[in-house]
Amino acid sequence: MKRLNIYLSLVLLMSLTSIQIIAQGVDYTSDGIYYILENGEASVTFNERDLDEDDEPDYNDYSGVVVIPSSVTYYENTFPVTSIGRFAFRNCSGLTSVTIPSSVKSIDFGAFQECSSLTSLTIPGSITSMEDRVFVSCSSLTSVTIGSITPPSIYSDTFDGLSSNATLYVPSGSKAAYEADNNWKSAFKEIVEFPIITFADANVKAICLANWDANGDGQLSEAEAAAVTTLGDAFYGNNSITSFDELQYFTGLSSIVASAFSGCTSLTSVIIPNNVTLIGGSAFSRCRLSSITIPYGVTSIGGYAFYGCTLLTSVTIPNSVLTIGNCSFRDCSSLYSLTIPNNVTSIGEQAFDGCHLTAVRIPSSVTTIGSNAFYNCGYLTSVIVEKETPVSIDQYTFTNRANATLYVPYGSVAAYEDADYWKGFKYIKVITEDIIIGSAGMGTFSSTHPLDFSGTDDIKAYIVSAFKPSTGEVTLTRITDVPANTGIVVKGDANTYAIPWGPGETVVANMLVGVTEDTQLNKVDGDYTNYILAKKNNKLGFYAVTDGSTLSAGKAYLPLPTAQLPSVTGARQLTMVFDDETTGIQQIQSDVKSNGDYYDLQGRRVSTPTRGLYIVNGKKVVIK
Repeated sequence: MKRLNIYLSLVLLMSLTSIQIIAQGVDYTSDGIYYILENGEASVTFNERDLDEDDEPDYNDYSGVVVIPSSVTYYENTFPVTSIGRFAFRNCSGLTSVTIPSSVKSIDFGAFQECSSLTSLTIPGSITSMEDRVFVSCSSLTSVTIGSITPPSIYSDTFDGLSSNATLYVPSGSKAAYEADNNWKSAFKEIVEFPIITFADANVKAICLANWDANGDGQLSEAEAAAVTTLGDAFYGNNSITSFDELQYFTGLSSIVASAFSGCTSLTSVIIPNNVTLIGGSAFSRCRLSSITIPYGVTSIGGYAFYGCTLLTSVTIPNSVLTIGNCSFRDCSSLYSLTIPNNVTSIGEQAFDGCHLTAVRIPSSVTTIGSNAFYNCGYLTSVIVEKETPVSIDQYTFTNRANATLYVPYGSVAAYEDADYWKGFKYIKVITEDIIIGSAGMGTFSSTHPLDFSGTDDIKAYIVSAFKPSTGEVTLTRITDVPANTGIVVKGDANTYAIPWGPGETVVANMLVGVTEDTQLNKVDGDYTNYILAKKNNKLGFYAVTDGSTLSAGKAYLPLPTAQLPSVTGARQLTMVFDDETTGIQQIQSDVKSNGDYYDLQGRRVSTPTRGLYIVNGKKVVIK
């Protein structure tokens, strides 16, 4: 009994000591953020190791993006974060973004003084006061959003030294109140109201008002939505909500947290805010979404993120995504097609297990493909892998290999035929790219990959090798090896042609310019006039573009020196001469000695020409 009494006394003493220390204040660090814990609350503070001779922080080590949580846990005790303390982020010149939770009620003296890289900030409606010099010399801060309809108390120098273009965004109906407060009005160039959000779903509206209606007016403004930093479990498992497109106004969210909408079995529509960078595990699992657009900026799709979304038929994944987590799209049984973006490095285990995919393209950036990644994809008949060296997979990664064709880069067929489990595909072929020729019989084209036209005469590829100002003729030279990003003219019957990737030998003397994205063109650009291949008055040729025209990605245009154009009648239409056709042979000479450069019929410069047919100064020349 005596031993037990001693043990209980020690436990009681330790508990009392812990409570006493917390009551007096304790320094605590969590996830790189410093706090003072006192009287059951937490206040963000600076790193005390960086105090100067005046006992103030001369330098703080906060930088980049800082997300302040609504609470912290210390020895199993939870402390709400209620304030940002004196000089907490002073001199943090590398701080670019800070998220303040709605638990914070006050911001103390000089908290963000001289944070010169901070460009925008959202202040939640929970804050009732800010002391002086809080944002002094935040010279890049041009946008401040506040969720409170009643202006919090501030000092005349709270925002001293802001950018001269700084704008304050306030809730709808509160602009007059902020303009009546001289401290607020004088700090900003303009005060703009956020409108009230109109919700399509009454259940969503009720949840949002219950959680984020900061001023209690029974409405949710865009400013109040923008002040929300985390959704918590507000929507988890709610099978009544049907649509939440208004989520796009929650611009303070940097992530859709794990299980945020998991089990929302009636949810059919949602728009994810553009500032989200992470979609957490099980975020939308078992929802009834038919399509989803993941905004650019998201870098990671968490495990089980869209698991069991059986009605999902369309997914747009941006190039910012680097990882696709385990089981992220597992059992999305209506998902027929998907483009994996070019920067993804990792595809997790069972990522697309049970999907209805018929074709998939895996970019060269992928270095890891997990086991069962495409398990039970019984309809998968075409797999395109852009990586030249086979990535390690196992027997369960692709379970329909015996019925599918694998397409790989030029020169990589042998490597895949020798690689474990890759060699199990029914066919292994070189990757092809579809080129569509319409009823005109010609068009321009540009691919981000090298192409090989040597295997067919049904479609031919040409570069523009010469221009003759006196006649307005452009000479088109046929080539078979087309490097990446090369503008070409393609010619053939109206059809869709599958052209294999090629070795991509260098083409010289090409006057066409290919574009990889939609490009706006003006008629005159500097010293050049721009032409595009078009059909006008039933006549196909190169015509000068109209100012502001948009050339689609994957096409090509022809810039010509404006100074050479007056000799062309009207300078509007150029005639095409194909050098592989009889009408295109302007001159054939034997044993020619010329000062011009020699090119073969593939457009490659030849330094020492031997016997054969060459292009010199836009003309065909035969050397015997």
